[in-house]
Amino acid sequence: MLDLQVVYIRELAEIHDVDFVAMISISDVSTINIVGVEVNGLPANSIVTDISDLLVTLPDGVILEQVNEIRIKKEITDSAGDVQAYFEQVSTKDQLTVNPAIMKIRGSDFSKVVEVWINRIPQKFTLMDESTILSTIPESAAVLETVEVISTARTLNRKSFFSYLLSDKLSTVNGMYKMLGQFIKVLMTTPGTDIFNKKIGGNLQNFVGQNISVSNPQALVAKTVLNIIQTAARVTIKQIAANVPPEERISDVQVLNVGFDESDPSVLALSLKINTFAQQQAIFDLLLGTVQDKIKTLT
Repeated sequence: MLDLQVVYIRELAEIHDVDFVAMISISDVSTINIVGVEVNGLPANSIVTDISDLLVTLPDGVILEQVNEIRIKKEITDSAGDVQAYFEQVSTKDQLTVNPAIMKIRGSDFSKVVEVWINRIPQKFTLMDESTILSTIPESAAVLETVEVISTARTLNRKSFFSYLLSDKLSTVNGMYKMLGQFIKVLMTTPGTDIFNKKIGGNLQNFVGQNISVSNPQALVAKTVLNIIQTAARVTIKQIAANVPPEERISDVQVLNVGFDESDPSVLALSLKINTFAQQQAIFDLLLGTVQDKIKTLT
């Protein structure tokens, strides 16, 4: 088995408005280990666009003709493990040009932003503050069609979606790691969406869309436990038929703890233990979506 996928829970951050600004484009500099930039001794935001190209904002009140010094702050770790900071100075104005096509995006909360997509194309960006982002735009963009700011998400909700990462360095996994990854994937899969087996799937991620009685919230807990046990049984049957080795074959799954998260009552917290036929065990926790709508509406 090749485990290629890393799955992230993401959501779209709310955008209030967008505008265009100009930034200094600096060429022929090393962008490795950059941690900050100063223009005329004032801190400036920057976007690394390439290993030798950098975009830098002009501090308030400074125009390009007034720029007389640009210093790039870098950090390295020495042989003793200590972090050392130093500055590199941009030596000539011939390296400077103005890029007028930088997008400034404002929103409610950009503190957890991981990606910015313009016209469905991922862009380089920098966070000016928790409500403002500077982003490049695609060189081929004649028309601005879409602007999407993508943030991490702690729980599943109606705005959530999944982002998949394919590793550049492929490696094989087996044993406990393979078994654990396969079970979680099956547990979260919606039946009918797996192209190899339309019947497989624990449908756990879709539990956030179900209604329960406000007088009996434990009904969701009981239903969740039953679904996990049934999914584990179906996986075990498939593994036996496929002659999966004992260290990767599930003997049983135990629900150690299930209930509403104390720090966030909209989250269902699960603690599971998986046993294999090789007498190995794996214990892990899951946070199942948001259940706030179920608790406060319902019939």
